[in-house]
This record gives sequence, C-alpha cells and structure tokens, in this order.
Amino acid sequence: MAISRSYPRKHHYKGFLPEIFHGRPTIRKAAHVYRRFCDNKMAISDLQGAVGNQIKYIIRDIITSIVFNRALCQLLRQSFNKVYRILKVITITSLRDAVRNLANLVGRRSI
Repeated sequence: MAISRSYPRKHHYKGFLPEIFHGRPTIRKAAHVYRRFCDNKMAISDLQGAVGNQIKYIIRDIITSIVFNRALCQLLRQSFNKVYRILKVITITSLRDAVRNLANLVGRRSI
C-alpha cells in the first residue's frame, strides 16, 4: 500500500498497545486491557445475538406476511368464484326470463 507524500511519516501507526499502556507495560495494565478486550468481545457477541434475533423476527414476519397474502388471495379467489357463480345463475335466470317474456309477447302477438 503506497503512502501519499502529504501524509506525515512521523505518525505511522505502531499498534494499539503503546497507546493503551501509556508508557511501560505492566501485568496490571495488561489485565486491564484483557478485561476490556473480553468486555468488547461480550458486547460484540450480544450485538450479534440481538442482530440475529432481529433477523429471525424479520424473516418470521416476512414468512407470516407471505402466508397471510397467500391465504388472502385464496379467500379472494373463493369469494370471487362464489360471486361469479351467483352472477352467472342470476344472469342465466334473467336471460331465461327475458326469453320467456319475449316468447309470451310474440305468442300474444304484442310485438
């Protein structure tokens, strides 16, 4: 990786340990760093768990939505079929009545 010329060379990153220890490393400071590391690891683990749960809930909601939409579409289709059958019966009945009325009118020579 090339370093641009405008970047000051005296500020090269030397790792995080010198910055955390602030001078001479000791067992106490190392234990503190290790505790912070474990805390951070736990926090990351908790965050991953929370994100995992959220993803699980989102997937559950999506599946529920798909199932609901499918059920709704099926219900609408069934309702439409029932309405269509009723309209068909009404229309056929109306047509038969109309033809019968027309035949009666022709039979009476009203037309």
